[in-house]
Amino acid sequence: MQTQILNEFSKNYNKSTPYLKDRISYAAKIANNYEWVRNKIDYYSRHHLSYNERKKQLEINYNLYNGQYEEKDYAYLFKQFGFETELKNATFKHFDIMSEPLREIVGEEERRPFEPMVVAINADAVIRKREEKAKLLQQYIYMKAIAPIMEQAEQVPPEQREQFLKENTPEEIEKLMTKKYKSPEETQAQRLLNWLSKKENLNRKFNLGWKDVTIGAQEVYYVTTENGHPTVKLINPKNFIFDSSEENIFIEDGEWASYEHYLTITDIYKQYGEYFTEKDRKALDEYINDDLYNLDKGQSLFNGELIESFGTVYDVSTYHKYLRVVHTVFKTLKKIKFILTNTPEGPKEFLVDETYKFNPELDIEETVAYIPEVWEGTRIGTDIYVNMGPVKNQYTSLQNPFSAKLPYYGAIYESRNSVPVSLLDRAKAWNYMFDVAFYRLEEAIGSDLGNVMITLQKSIPKNWTPEKWLAFLKATKVALIDPTQDGLNAGSDPQYWKSINVSNNSDISKYLNLLSYCQEQCYKSIGTNVNRIGSASVSESVGNNQQKLIQSANITEPLFSLHNQVKERVLTGLINEALQAYKGNPQKTAYVLDDGSIDLLDMNTENLSLEDFGVFLSNSVEDYNMVQSLRANLSALIQNSDGDLRLISTALRTKNPAALDELIHEKYESIEKQRQAAQQSEQELKQAALQVELEQRQLDRENELRIAMIRSMGYVRDADVNKDMIPDMLQMEKFNKEFEIKLRELDLRKEELMENNKSEEADRQVEREKIAADLQKSKQKSAK
Repeated sequence: MQTQILNEFSKNYNKSTPYLKDRISYAAKIANNYEWVRNKIDYYSRHHLSYNERKKQLEINYNLYNGQYEEKDYAYLFKQFGFETELKNATFKHFDIMSEPLREIVGEEERRPFEPMVVAINADAVIRKREEKAKLLQQYIYMKAIAPIMEQAEQVPPEQREQFLKENTPEEIEKLMTKKYKSPEETQAQRLLNWLSKKENLNRKFNLGWKDVTIGAQEVYYVTTENGHPTVKLINPKNFIFDSSEENIFIEDGEWASYEHYLTITDIYKQYGEYFTEKDRKALDEYINDDLYNLDKGQSLFNGELIESFGTVYDVSTYHKYLRVVHTVFKTLKKIKFILTNTPEGPKEFLVDETYKFNPELDIEETVAYIPEVWEGTRIGTDIYVNMGPVKNQYTSLQNPFSAKLPYYGAIYESRNSVPVSLLDRAKAWNYMFDVAFYRLEEAIGSDLGNVMITLQKSIPKNWTPEKWLAFLKATKVALIDPTQDGLNAGSDPQYWKSINVSNNSDISKYLNLLSYCQEQCYKSIGTNVNRIGSASVSESVGNNQQKLIQSANITEPLFSLHNQVKERVLTGLINEALQAYKGNPQKTAYVLDDGSIDLLDMNTENLSLEDFGVFLSNSVEDYNMVQSLRANLSALIQNSDGDLRLISTALRTKNPAALDELIHEKYESIEKQRQAAQQSEQELKQAALQVELEQRQLDRENELRIAMIRSMGYVRDADVNKDMIPDMLQMEKFNKEFEIKLRELDLRKEELMENNKSEEADRQVEREKIAADLQKSKQKSAK
């Protein structure tokens, strides 16, 4: 019986809603001025009515995050604790204890690095990288094995060969290809994404999206082309609905999505003006006339659908003449054909659309398939429909025709087999309990009288009212009694002067402990603690503090990880959207980088549109902690580099741990090279000094020999012992002159070596003084 009812319902449902059918031709979809699309838009637009409870829940969460509340949100607590009567003459206050840890988690996302990297992921790009690597290895082998032969023929200079072999070892080639190498297409795409990130202020939008996650467990972005330029819009989760399979947590993989928002006329023209016909413009002119409350077609602002969707009519501001705009995207089926046909190179398979007619003379086989296709449309008011048709740039892979994505990107957090639960949702109950406990604490403090004195009533002026007696009691801590009412004449008996304790200290202590407990549990439910927000006790050990930080990070890191995936998907969608938007429209502009330098963007995206790009990020908590640790331990490296402050500047600007690690390795390699060069220079100086000393000794020996020869000859001036026809005295004079010249040359070389040493020492002293001055300036600035 149940099956019969379901079948009958399905049958009638299909008859009454033919626009839900998707396996129809393109011609049928656009027939009668896109009637099928308009019916789809109306159908999904009505789904906003069923999400009022979720919308109201998000409104409560956003109000609580901003320290606002409504008493009706506490209704169940008022009933449970019996506050209905008490609060008629009292004011209930909200004390915000959960926004501080939530803001800390939002601030942590602000501190994390944002350095997206574009990588070509299609097969052709991978093949080209392998070919480039093989080419470099072949050049290395050539220089290693064949270049020595070419040297002998003087075709390859030995200096060039040695330089190449030194810079292009297999290890260096592997390092280049895995860490630094980018193809020309990747380089252009990276610069395009860097410019778009600045232009769209993506880091700020992603941080606001993360704030939406902490409050509502949902973040949504819309990637589209507006007026010829790609853009990313942060979507208000309160006005966004979508549907998908249970396994999907990413919105772009969903079945349909609809975004309801309220825009002014100028905003409507800005976003949708390019799609307007003259008929649409006239219809828009008639929606709201000059009289603010005398609406023509503007009564649609107050129709039942809008009021139910938005809550109450007072929630809709008519002062600025807002109009309801609903943008809807949905997946349908597109018929395609795989045609196996004969070509001069042999049989090949082609993909064609549904309009292709099979040619029996050339075609061998036809296979029909249906692939997902995303359509969109926008309804303005109640009867203006624009921008209807298939979504552009929906297929993200050249090899996969089933990869159609919705233009709305994002994710639903903590929703597996459950409704979405945000961090604020987990803490909300404890904040409510904190407010109740604080209300009771105020009552206890207000009724606390402490120690009071009891004495005789006749000791005060007559005719005092009870109110005046109570005021006197609170002000003086003295309670007046009249013992004569019992017929006793106590006079001024001291026993009637008594002190009694009517204090509420126990209740006050109880509520103070309850407040501390509620705040502690509020922090725990979020996944944080006082250590994470920087309020740890001064007596707590470093190890214990670090352990609590790690435990807290382990709780929240899965959320950060999913947010990271969302950013990667949004950036991938943006780069693909940009490649299509700028195809045939080269971009030339300039933008400022994070370090203040200016980069120029001058590219042609024709070749880039043939690539599949993926965008990847690395900003996990491990990376962040690693960067902080490396920065904290740079002192030894700075000392070894003679206090080079440029290293500090570069390290502080570097947010990627791999880049910082590479910077440290390069600096150490540079220091090692400088040390080796200094050792070599010192060795050369020692060798030169030794050579001078050896030459000096040789000259001394020759001089002694000459002197001995002169003495042996006596005063024979014309003696010619060696029979060379030249008097020996003349030869001695010539030798003495040559000896003096060599001595002068040695003296000059010694002076030159000493001057070089003095010059180098002076340069080092100047550099040390400069570094000391820079450090002193830095300390003075820090002190200020």
